[in-house]
Order: sequence, then C-alpha cells, then structure tokens
Amino acid sequence: MRHFIDDIRKGVSPSEAGWIRKPLEVSGLPPELIEERNENVRILIKEDISSSLRRFMGFPDREEVMMLADLCLDMSRMGEARDLLVNVVQRFEDSPQLEWSVVALGWQEMLTNISGCVALDQVLEAGFNAVQWHKEAPKVSAELALSVARKWCNLEQTNIEDLSKTLSLGLEYPSVNPEIVERVMHVLGWKQALKEFTKEESEALGLLWFSDKLLRSRGVFLPEVLFSVKEKTWELISGRIGEEETEVMEKVDKMIDKLSNSSRRSHVVTVNWAEIVRPPW
Repeated sequence: MRHFIDDIRKGVSPSEAGWIRKPLEVSGLPPELIEERNENVRILIKEDISSSLRRFMGFPDREEVMMLADLCLDMSRMGEARDLLVNVVQRFEDSPQLEWSVVALGWQEMLTNISGCVALDQVLEAGFNAVQWHKEAPKVSAELALSVARKWCNLEQTNIEDLSKTLSLGLEYPSVNPEIVERVMHVLGWKQALKEFTKEESEALGLLWFSDKLLRSRGVFLPEVLFSVKEKTWELISGRIGEEETEVMEKVDKMIDKLSNSSRRSHVVTVNWAEIVRPPW
C-alpha cells in the first residue's frame, strides 16, 4: 500500500502505480486485494478495500492499516482526477472555448459563497430580505462566472453545462429570474468588478477551483491528497500563463484591494471580496 501511495505522489498514473516484483509468497493481504500482471503484484484498489481488509484480519481495529487503505483509495481517485485535469489542460491550446469553459466552471464554484460576503444593509436596499438573499444569490453564480469568461471568449451557458455533465461534476443550474440576476449584480457592484478581473489571474483562480471541484466530485477530501493536486495545478497554471504561484497571488491581492476600494461606502466595505475571490486551498 505504501508503494502505491508513493508512486501516486510522484505523479504515476493509478493504472501503473504500486507494482512490485512478485515475491515467492504474498502475505499480509487477502487474495481478493492482490492484483497480478506478468511477474508483478500490487494492492488492488477498490471501493470496499477497508471492509475487505477488516474481514480478512478478523477484527475491526487496526488503525494504521485502515488509514493506509483509506489513503490508497483517495490517492487512486486523486490520481485519476489529476490525469483528467492534465488531459483537459493539454487541449486548451487548440480549444479556447474549452479553456474558458473550465475557467467558468471554476469561477462558478468559487462564487457560490457570495451570499455571506455582503453587508446586510446593501442586501436590504436592493429589495431582498436576508432569507431571500441567501437562497437566491448562490443560484446566480453560474451567470456571474459566464460573464467573467466572456471577457476573453465567446461562450454560451450550454457550453459550460455540457462540459460539467461530461465530467460528472455535479454542478446545478437552477432557473433564475433575470430580474433576480440583475439585482444580485447590483448588490455586488458586478459591472465595476468585472473591469478589475485580469486575464491571467482569472484563469489561475478558475483552474484552481475547477481542480478542487474535480477532486471533490470524485470523493477526495483528505488534506494530504489535496496538497498533491495543488502542486500539480500550480505547475499547469505556470505553464499556461508564465507566472509562479507567488506572483499570481500578489496580483490577486492587488485585484482584491481595487475591488474593496470600489465597494466602499462611507469608509465601510460593503462587499468582502477577499472572501469571494480567493484560492480554494
């Protein structure tokens, strides 16, 4: 199991990870969890790996083994998600529409928390009550994300929804009254905010949140697994925009400062942009 985990961390695809030369006798694992190929063997990663080990060992409490089994499963899911992410990004050069659909999906995920980042007075002035705002504002995240992507690419909402379904991301696209969309945009000062979103930083944030959603849609939540994908995602971002993580985040901070200044009213910030426009990790 440790060999499988180490290989995935090194960037090996799940289909090729964990293979070792076949020993004369494989012990310590039930036969149902041993996979053979040519003269090699490895742990067979499957959804019920923990229960299989528990049945084989005859007692429920072997914490280290159970922890390794859970980590193997998460690492396998992460490896598959990482391979898919790399494959998608490699196609960006030939398909700007795919690139900005991915960015829009990431922004949609990032913007789902907007309801808790706006001063209540601002919400009430737009004709919402608190319950309505928290119910309706997150529904507008897809429309807001599309408007960001459209700064650099001609996209339709159907392009983004189709990609979400193809990748089984589990994102929802509820029908929203256009009048509600306009009011949410007004509360956020969205038209002004759009002017501050820069191309490279928008792409970076979109890819980070897309990567996070891809992982979570595959059931990956362990922090040590997320860290591995964070490194790979920043590597892909740097390859795309020619900037390292530190440089990108410095520019994001400057962008947030401008957004915050534009949303001040009587020296009070009405929209907490630092809690909206941020990386997932």
